[in-house]
Amino acid sequence: MFNQERIVYEISLQKVKTLPDTFMEARGLFGASCRRLVPGIDCPETAALLNFSAFVETDRPFLLIDNVCVFESFDPMLLVSQSSPFLVLRTVSATQNGKHVLDYVFKRNGEIIVQINSVSEETLIPGLKTRTGTENEEVGFNLFQFKVDIDSSEETLASQLYMTGIQAGTQSVVLDSTQTINFPRLSRFTKLVTNERCLPTNSTTERPEFDIHNNSPSIIYRITVDSNVNAAFLQKFATTHKWLNCPILVMRYSDSERNPGLFSLRDGAVQSPGEYGTHIDDENLGEQDLQMWITVGTQTVLSNSTGSQSLSASIRIIPNS
Repeated sequence: MFNQERIVYEISLQKVKTLPDTFMEARGLFGASCRRLVPGIDCPETAALLNFSAFVETDRPFLLIDNVCVFESFDPMLLVSQSSPFLVLRTVSATQNGKHVLDYVFKRNGEIIVQINSVSEETLIPGLKTRTGTENEEVGFNLFQFKVDIDSSEETLASQLYMTGIQAGTQSVVLDSTQTINFPRLSRFTKLVTNERCLPTNSTTERPEFDIHNNSPSIIYRITVDSNVNAAFLQKFATTHKWLNCPILVMRYSDSERNPGLFSLRDGAVQSPGEYGTHIDDENLGEQDLQMWITVGTQTVLSNSTGSQSLSASIRIIPNS
């Protein structure tokens, strides 16, 4: 909630893929090696630890102990006069020797940030080093797919889709009546995307951005995505995997629809047992909503001496009144 307005009612991680240089690594094992979070290492010592239930190839939930932590923190990038504490909900999962830190950040201005950092160790178990899936290559790529459900107004979908980016140009400076110099210049652009539900991007110049005019006409919610999806993969991957060129897929659906449509890291639509509308009464939600499937990517570079370096990814939901 922000200014008595609900921003979103679900942000959920749906699927994860880990792709080293040469093979796909244990995508089905994400979260299988969960462990308890350690205060002072995985989170501040003052963090509150929580349990949660999970379903893994079973129709009955099992309890994971101390796998979520909640704590208050400060943004070091803000000026002192602008700094204010924000709430962080953190969980850590793993695919073999890769560790993924997932933070949900809630700021006082209503902004919601989903921040992902991936860290990989050189080997998990020395005795298993030769087995596929137990050792990361020098450069590893990780894909995370989220589902975001948002209450929206009745405006047409086409009028709400925008793409922003940076474009190269020139600026002319007239020195005198006989001499003009052209300087290179970068500028920001915004273009309307019409009749499309998928926002394709060029990783070098564009990033997907989505504006939502909610039921309150004075408030606009903006969703921006910072990712390394396209930059991390060769063109041969992009031609065979549709989601690499479509980091945001937008759907409009009615709450009365049981299966409003799915978009998966697999190239076909698959049925998911975690559909939001099948588990709760939707009468308190707007009849027409927007559902987005957002795919973001992180990149991990291994180093024997200093550990691994990670290129993180994030999703930002920003209210602008």
